[in-house]
Amino acid sequence: MCAYFPETDLSISASQTRSSMNWLKIYEHKGIRLVRGSLLKFSTSAASGNEVIMLVCDSPSGSSQLGLIPVTGDNAGHNYFTLFPEDVVERRAITVGVIYDNWPTYIGAGWDADSAWISREGFSSEDLVSIRNESVALIPQQDRLKKWVRLSENRDISLSRGSLIRFSASYPFEDEVVMMFCDSPRRERAIGLITISGLKAGFNCYLLFPEEATNPDFSINAGLIYDNWATWVWPEWSPDTAWILQEGLRLEDL
Repeated sequence: MCAYFPETDLSISASQTRSSMNWLKIYEHKGIRLVRGSLLKFSTSAASGNEVIMLVCDSPSGSSQLGLIPVTGDNAGHNYFTLFPEDVVERRAITVGVIYDNWPTYIGAGWDADSAWISREGFSSEDLVSIRNESVALIPQQDRLKKWVRLSENRDISLSRGSLIRFSASYPFEDEVVMMFCDSPRRERAIGLITISGLKAGFNCYLLFPEEATNPDFSINAGLIYDNWATWVWPEWSPDTAWILQEGLRLEDL
């Protein structure tokens, strides 16, 4: 069983600031190998330049295959944007140059390869905890879905693909972990959680919620997660340490 970490308050003060992430231009770093949890950021070839960030994740088949899942935008949490061929993945890593050289096939001709940036290290929990984390007392009621709020105090909220949840954890995770609600990679009528921070980022999925708990719009009520925490998430972690961000990530957060 996992070791228990005492319950901690995951809120941060307004004076704390998030450290900048280490983004590298893809065409200048073709030798870098991306692994589960690495990030790829790119924009469309159109003048609008719509940009998206994707997380490198593993395949639910248990093979060595890797894929991409969006973590920003309207398609955040949709499995999968692409799955890379198994023969280009070596030791659960893919070389950036392979992605760049096969960009139209793997990513699509509508996306601009030269606009792409990579972050091999991916997100830390600190990167994600510090976004839109003003004191809850200062948040107007109509804006609470755009900020981190306590799960225990917002059980009426529905969470869907792209929403985030963070909580105190223990081995094999860090002291705190951030997960994103996502499509089930195995079943049509279910959503799950994928880890997006720390060393376990990109393992798909951490859990799948029961199909009968999923709403018709593919959301799940926060209260159900709180009430079934020990069964669905982990009995040694407390739901009272959990915070939720219904709106999910925006590009400007990062």
